[in-house]
Amino acid sequence: MATFHDAGEFIGANIEFFSIFSLIDFSDSDMGANASSYKGDGTKLDLTNVESKPYHQAQNLNILIQSIGFRCQPAMISVNSQVITVSAFNNAHSVNLGSAYTGTQTLWTIKFASENPGAWNITLLQDELKGMPIEGSTVLTDSTSNIVGNIINTNVDDNVNRNTIIEMAEIL
Repeated sequence: MATFHDAGEFIGANIEFFSIFSLIDFSDSDMGANASSYKGDGTKLDLTNVESKPYHQAQNLNILIQSIGFRCQPAMISVNSQVITVSAFNNAHSVNLGSAYTGTQTLWTIKFASENPGAWNITLLQDELKGMPIEGSTVLTDSTSNIVGNIINTNVDDNVNRNTIIEMAEIL
């Protein structure tokens, strides 16, 4: 008699891990893949009002995940936030957040894994994400600083406005 194993999700052995550290609000606001600019009752959200915060958070996260998906689908992804002191954070990393951001800030950490070795590397991720439009307002997101230019700035040569750094990670 044949033995059947429970169905499940399995991942290969050649996995690469990345960490993205950002001052941009990439909160998972539980709006799902189809974030809507409409309220539950069908009326349109005022996208300039604080009531639209979950929508903007979802859009920021969608932009990031879709950008990562240009080369390969992330096999695993996690998002969390914590309050950091920028100087202490910069002291612990080889690439620093820009000097436009100081003091205590909320930092989002996005970690993802790829089953396609070589599909991404730090330079490719920096180049692809650099300049992506996001919502960076402190009124419309939970960011603690307004994000200069409302873009993802991964430019390693911009020591003033860089708001996102990328590193290879050992594990998620």
